[in-house]
Amino acid sequence: MISEPPISSKLPAGEALAIWTPPWASWFTAVWQQLVYLLNAPVRTVSAAYQAVLTDSVILINGDVTVTLPTAAKAQGKRITCKAINAGGGTRTVSGNGANIDGAATWTTTTQYASQDFVSSGTQWWTI
Repeated sequence: MISEPPISSKLPAGEALAIWTPPWASWFTAVWQQLVYLLNAPVRTVSAAYQAVLTDSVILINGDVTVTLPTAAKAQGKRITCKAINAGGGTRTVSGNGANIDGAATWTTTTQYASQDFVSSGTQWWTI
């Protein structure tokens, strides 16, 4: 498992420590965190109402369920994929948590295997 790099201005470079200026250290740490997140993207299956969190990446919706996205302001730039996985009837609903999703309060589907990516602009959610 990949671990997070040390958060300091001295980051490893070969066998010695390199002195990185704070902007580079911050950039390196941010990039490292994104790589770790992408390599370990969490997949969650839900079968009851669920409040998504910022660490969610893929949410598999199993049943007649509502998933509420994080607040758009706290999730700016965040991408969450929701996918309906169960067979049979039922409506799978994704709520914008007070923010619109492409101009509507919710996104819904009744189609098995339908999926949608949601990206926060900081004020609302967009479907991609």
